[in-house]
Amino acid sequence: MNFVKIFDQEGMVMPTGRTTRVLVGDNGAVKGRYFCQGYVVIEPNGSIPLHNHEMEETYTVFSGKGVIRVGQEEREINGGNMVLIPPGEDHSLHNTGSEDMHMMFVYAPYQIADHWQEELANK
Repeated sequence: MNFVKIFDQEGMVMPTGRTTRVLVGDNGAVKGRYFCQGYVVIEPNGSIPLHNHEMEETYTVFSGKGVIRVGQEEREINGGNMVLIPPGEDHSLHNTGSEDMHMMFVYAPYQIADHWQEELANK
């Protein structure tokens, strides 16, 4: 059994105001075979910047509120909402609330998302 304590995992602190903990993936706590999963805490006014990739992805928001963009459509999103992001679609998430937003991403097929390294390189 691969048992992971989420907050014991070292997170990548991103310059756009979020900490990403990869739970399943090449650079995660557990190596998976078919998908990647991570837990993200986005600070107030922080974001996951606009990006795209060829993997299908879901964002599940557990707490907080914000605005999500998928393609050309923007919507408010808050705790208890999930969105499916089709492959190749531009997408972003911005925390518009006064508290941290807690969310999880899952994408497949399994690979490391290029936008993390690109974002870290542009600090």
